[in-house]
Amino acid sequence: MNDYALRLVVMTALVAWLAACGPAAGPQAEEAQLEAASETPLAGAALASSAAAQTPAAAQTSAPARTSAAAPTPAVDIVGLRLGMTPDEALAALEAFDPEMSLTLVESFFQYNDGVSHFKSDSFMGEIKGTRQGSPFGDDFILHFTPPPNGGRLWLVDRRENIRSNQPSIAQYGEALRQKYGEPTVASAEGLLLAWEFPAGAPTCLRETPTSPLLYYRPRRTNDMLYRLQYLQHRGRAPADLSTCAPQLNFELGTTNGQVVQSFNAILIDVASFFAANEAANAFVETLEAEARRKREGQGQAPRL
Repeated sequence: MNDYALRLVVMTALVAWLAACGPAAGPQAEEAQLEAASETPLAGAALASSAAAQTPAAAQTSAPARTSAAAPTPAVDIVGLRLGMTPDEALAALEAFDPEMSLTLVESFFQYNDGVSHFKSDSFMGEIKGTRQGSPFGDDFILHFTPPPNGGRLWLVDRRENIRSNQPSIAQYGEALRQKYGEPTVASAEGLLLAWEFPAGAPTCLRETPTSPLLYYRPRRTNDMLYRLQYLQHRGRAPADLSTCAPQLNFELGTTNGQVVQSFNAILIDVASFFAANEAANAFVETLEAEARRKREGQGQAPRL
């Protein structure tokens, strides 16, 4: 993979998602709901005055081994949010879960150059952040989407929440998770950390050891997942072919008394789709730069000597 100074720039717009989805009956009704949701104006939009810059995994100086095509993602969900969803589908799932949720849409674009001047690509959806009323966290949901050219697909769901009333016991919460997702691949002895791979037995790529339920990537703290993949490959904890990485679900339950669950953090992540999309993004930006360079050189005039 070539090394170049690719920058992924994000700009945010705070929106209130006011669309109301009516009851659906069958696939046609579901498609009609999603189509209507995608056309509904997002009232209260206000563009931020400044943009934050991030470096995507595709732009690092070295990268893990190239992958083959990623396998289809499984139909595992967090409150209806499934890997591979489009932004409109994800917005509809969030609306169905909590119509009062405040949403922040994060649009991104690539910066590139022709060797002299700098340009930016068309914008695309980078993230959706959701905050429930009265939340002490700020962002209860953070959704990440793949960049172009294979962009617009959900590859990470990060949910956290405080349970302020009717707090379940640790055993009750664990049993509810097992009923929904099956027996975890690995869990801590006290039942506060649980991890699943889908399908069971597929290679794990973001746990430092096969017997540890702790996720070796925290999207709220860092966006440098490539470094972690390189580190785990170096230690023999992640396969050379990242297309074989299993989609992974992690739950971390919080308690201060060892009896009831007072908070939780759930992360659903698809490493294979993330890395395949970033490889494609690398090639896409290289093409943009090559075209820009050819255009600049074609407009140059030889000096009169």
